Amino acid sequence: LSNLNTIGFKERLHLFEDLMSSSVTTSSNAIGTGNVLPTSYSQQGQGSRTSAVISRFYENGALQTGDRVTDLAISGNGFFQVTADGKTYYTRAGNFAFTKDGELINPGGLNLMGRRIGSNGSTGGLEAIKLDPSKDMYMAGKASTQATIISGLGMTETKTTSSTDPYFSLALTYNANQDPPVASSGYSNGVSVYDSQGKKHELTVNYDLVEKTSDGRKIIQYTVNMPPGEDGRAAFEGTSGAGLLMSGTMTFTSAGVLQNMSAYVPTSGSNVNDLTTWQSVAVGASGVPVSTMFKNTAQDGTSTYSSGSLSLDFGLGFSSPAGTVQAAAIGSDPNNLPGYTGAGNTPPSNVSSQNRTVAYSGEVSTISRSTDGYSEGYMQNMEIDSSGVMSIMYDNGKSQAMYQIPLFIFRGEQDLKAEGGNLYSATLDSGEAIEGAADEENFGKIVSTSLEMSNVDVARQFAHMISNQRGFQFNSKIITTSDSMLQKALELKRA
Repeated sequence: LSNLNTIGFKERLHLFEDLMSSSVTTSSNAIGTGNVLPTSYSQQGQGSRTSAVISRFYENGALQTGDRVTDLAISGNGFFQVTADGKTYYTRAGNFAFTKDGELINPGGLNLMGRRIGSNGSTGGLEAIKLDPSKDMYMAGKASTQATIISGLGMTETKTTSSTDPYFSLALTYNANQDPPVASSGYSNGVSVYDSQGKKHELTVNYDLVEKTSDGRKIIQYTVNMPPGEDGRAAFEGTSGAGLLMSGTMTFTSAGVLQNMSAYVPTSGSNVNDLTTWQSVAVGASGVPVSTMFKNTAQDGTSTYSSGSLSLDFGLGFSSPAGTVQAAAIGSDPNNLPGYTGAGNTPPSNVSSQNRTVAYSGEVSTISRSTDGYSEGYMQNMEIDSSGVMSIMYDNGKSQAMYQIPLFIFRGEQDLKAEGGNLYSATLDSGEAIEGAADEENFGKIVSTSLEMSNVDVARQFAHMISNQRGFQFNSKIITTSDSMLQKALELKRA
């Protein structure tokens, strides 16, 4: 009962056995004469001793809410492994906390063991869990290499037009010296991308309806631009074409499904109105158009530029551009629009309509947008899941798995040696520790921000106490009675 509130304590059952016994001569077992054997033997005990102490590892204690995320409880089988001075111990008490040096220890100063998780998800060897405040608490920014924008382009009106080049009217009206650079469009959205320094830049995509063909197809033009002042390309910086990255068309079936597309990039910012300076865009490994960006990463008033390729995914991927049709040669004939090899008039079988831009009539919206880049981040929180994976959450919305906390079981856990302080060590009889991941077969799950309390049963302990008290009273009565009998015998002798 004194360990009723001890974290992770396991109730122990003491088993007793007789110490020794001696034969007692009675009338029924006296040695006979001749060939007559005694009929029975009588023995009396000569004390008792403890034969075994069984810990109730198989019974979990109640879980109590902890104060921090590193308060850990095990629901089911298993022990945490902790070490100190080269010695290894096992415990169910999960009240761990970080030191100023980043070590995760229990109140006795023993280190909790885990396996470091690499950036590729692989785990290393077993080691004392330790977070480096100068590295693990900070996440460097990552440059975007791909951006995805899935939209619903159900516009029914044309906002910009050109009698000679209707499929590029948005690009032909682009002017970096006005705000916004594209004065009018049927719809616009965008996505945030990041440079190698983790600085955020906004990409804007403008869309406009060009026409509906006689066979029911719907053709929409688009432009992609970044803020003109952030464009560091030598041929574009300070020109009217600064910030303009790409222009092209999307062709939809009569059902509004994206069927084909084209993409072009300008080669000079001073004459973006001259379509002869535009060239077809290459396709990256992911099968989508790729644009090269030079991003201004100005810091502390000093302008520096970092270049990088950015794939723009509208939900349709191909192998390569079909043909080398120049932008100036397209004119107003939709049959001159180039596409991408593998498209034809049938959408690729590996792209579902739920994951691509659509043009359902009357529906204009941004369905989804994402990028693989992100800004720098600082530690905001930590979580430990049921499988023991410790992850750090950063204020840039990203997370990073740091350690896997394993559990250990024994074939003969009743033979573990109690070392005090809720610690146990392996013995020859217990066998070696068997390591495994939490929340898998034969291993319990880890519950964060919780502590396993003692599994001592108050009612059972009080019943044992009453039983022991009665046994003590009976034994005391025997001694008293024996003393009275001896006293009486002495009195008879004196008489």
